[in-house]
Amino acid sequence: MRKSTLAALTVVGLAATLASYPTGALAGTSGPDRAPDQVLDLTGEPYATDLIAAKAATAPYRDVAEAEADGYVLSSPMCVPSKGVHYLRSVAESPEELRITEPNALVYAPTSTGGLKLLGVEYVSRVPATLFGRDFEQSGAVHYYTLHVWLWEKEPVELIAADNPHITCGT
Repeated sequence: MRKSTLAALTVVGLAATLASYPTGALAGTSGPDRAPDQVLDLTGEPYATDLIAAKAATAPYRDVAEAEADGYVLSSPMCVPSKGVHYLRSVAESPEELRITEPNALVYAPTSTGGLKLLGVEYVSRVPATLFGRDFEQSGAVHYYTLHVWLWEKEPVELIAADNPHITCGT
């Protein structure tokens, strides 16, 4: 099966799955497995459908073990204030390789109990790219272009921003 056909079938399958959920559950406002601190209503955002799809696709990664099982590897062993702890799976060679429902990296913050809490996703490309109507920012020393989306943050200062001032790393 051609890659583009497989991708189209995946999108159709995801759309069918998303259609079966109540809107509030996708926005993070209901459901038995939702912690109160994971409430973020995306329905009024530009690109809401894409953002909701990204959030639904990354829900299993609230458990770091699930992220690791899917190929995400710890890439920042120490928490960096405003940046968090990153788990990287891939770097896109071109904008065409970017998939909204398959972020290249996941961003976690340490919890008071010693665990990690998923706060956002990151899209990473070797060349300039755009998603959700936003241009990627060039990442200094490593020469990548990145876009952070704080999908799992209860009340992000900005939904799409390089830094998250709520991540203090326990300091």
